[in-house]
Amino acid sequence: MSGLPLQELSEQVGTHIKKVQPVSGGDINQAYRLETPDGKLFLKANTFPEGKSMLASEQRGLQEIQKSGCILSPKVIWRGTINDYSFLLLEFIEEREKVGNFWENFARELDCLHSNSRDAHGFDSDNYIGTLNQINNPDPSWVSFFRDQRLRVQIKMGLDKGLINSEEAKRFEKLLNSLQDILPETTPALLHGDLWAGNFLSAGENAVLIDPACYYGSPEIDLAMAKLFGGFSNSFFDSYGEMSPRPPGLSERISIYQLYYLLVHLNLFGRSYWSQIKRIIDRYQ
Repeated sequence: MSGLPLQELSEQVGTHIKKVQPVSGGDINQAYRLETPDGKLFLKANTFPEGKSMLASEQRGLQEIQKSGCILSPKVIWRGTINDYSFLLLEFIEEREKVGNFWENFARELDCLHSNSRDAHGFDSDNYIGTLNQINNPDPSWVSFFRDQRLRVQIKMGLDKGLINSEEAKRFEKLLNSLQDILPETTPALLHGDLWAGNFLSAGENAVLIDPACYYGSPEIDLAMAKLFGGFSNSFFDSYGEMSPRPPGLSERISIYQLYYLLVHLNLFGRSYWSQIKRIIDRYQ
């Protein structure tokens, strides 16, 4: 992205932007490090139609995490639009090597985040998982919320995109119809929602959560995503389990929760994820 409106951005920030450095910011937005007389800032920018809504959802998630007081996340400085650009301006986090009890601290802080609760599963508004819309209508039942607003939505999306055929879609039904016998009802917990290894930074002894897809639901779904693609130490899971023991059957539930993220990846990136999905649903045929 070229031609950033630096003068208008400087006016919004309230200080002169001395230097703009492109940095890695993921697949969705362009990202920049801004240098000002008051220090560094992190800027996300995009020009696509859903970009404004996506950055607003990210702002809302970061603010919900910060409100918990449990774990670090970048402070939101400003969000807005200038010309065709949508922007989210954040505190710049200097990533540092993991030291000391990083993983144990991360587990404790995540457990604290999960201690924040509401009356219903869901969130104040819909948001995004990657570039896909994530529906968050309040539901007092975790089982029906996860079945209808997570799995069924992604299955239908796969059908509509031609990534899942009708016979494959039918194979999900036995699992969907048996979820009430597998998943326990749970107190709604504040979730990061997309907790893979690319969505946290190290600030030394503590983790910093970024790119949230927040809602309230079962804490185990954050653990499921953390386990899916690796990048988390065993001591993280051991420490979390000691602080917040899970009911029997966790490994089966983890697989079912991972099904959501695998369907998301199928709908984002294509059929290469089908074999992993099939292995899970085959257990319920």
